[in-house]
Amino acid sequence: MAFWGRFWTRMVMYALGFWSIKWVYVSPDGSTSAKPPTGFQERRFGGYVSNHCSWVDIVLYMSRLFPSFVAKKEVSKLPLIGAISKAMQCLFVDREARLAAATAEGGKAAADAAAAGGGQGMAQLVKERMERKYSLNSAELPMMLFPEGTTTNNKYLMPFKRGAFVAGVPVQPLVLKYRGSPRFSPTWDAMPGHLHILLTMTELSFGVTVHVLPLYEPSQEEREDPALYAENVRQMMVKYTKIPACEDTFADKLEFFKYVTGRMAEEKKLKQGQGGKQGQRPGGSGKGDEAAAGRNGGVTVHAKTS
Repeated sequence: MAFWGRFWTRMVMYALGFWSIKWVYVSPDGSTSAKPPTGFQERRFGGYVSNHCSWVDIVLYMSRLFPSFVAKKEVSKLPLIGAISKAMQCLFVDREARLAAATAEGGKAAADAAAAGGGQGMAQLVKERMERKYSLNSAELPMMLFPEGTTTNNKYLMPFKRGAFVAGVPVQPLVLKYRGSPRFSPTWDAMPGHLHILLTMTELSFGVTVHVLPLYEPSQEEREDPALYAENVRQMMVKYTKIPACEDTFADKLEFFKYVTGRMAEEKKLKQGQGGKQGQRPGGSGKGDEAAAGRNGGVTVHAKTS
């Protein structure tokens, strides 16, 4: 299954325009090589950890590593993709339901804490899987974990959730750097998924580099403090790839998306209202003006009436 999975997902990457995919191996001193270092295949670790920039990440890692993922609950219900993800032993999490519950209970601070924790039940499942992989070298597919818990624009590294680090076992850090076109980047995601896929397929060529960092073996202090372990791995990624860290959370991203979609809806109302007003006769009811006004994110937007 793994061989054909890698083969077909690589074909998908070609179809999406990813002709240039580079795997760069980084040494502790910062030097790089296109070839794995001596002993790389013998490395023992609980799972991979990577930044997360796009749905393309999944296909990319499947084409080379064919790991198991933690995915949104909705993925399990998708035609074909849902069946494949279950066969790959993926774990499914309902993030928005958890955030909504935390917000209702304790406001934004509680929502941020829930996002940082990743959910106790899911963290336990990930912990047990990683412990088996590292300690027992189990036949299960290795986990590919995105500790940011959401996608970013590839310009920053968001705070890491603790779920990937509660096992206290070594992890293999990976960092993605995409190269888009002047017109479109696969890391843009403030748009509907079907539109993003369509725009990705319309570009002739993309590129991506996967930086394979040195194996991270936690200290005793880090094993006892998953939050410290998570932050130190993030800072390691910053050090070797020069992608700066930021402190925005998944809850902040949801608020931004609500604002963007709200503004898009208001702009649509404005256009409809202006069209209705142009069609009015002198002395009309002025309903076009009413339709052209709206409120979003505390900002009131009005169409010109002159």
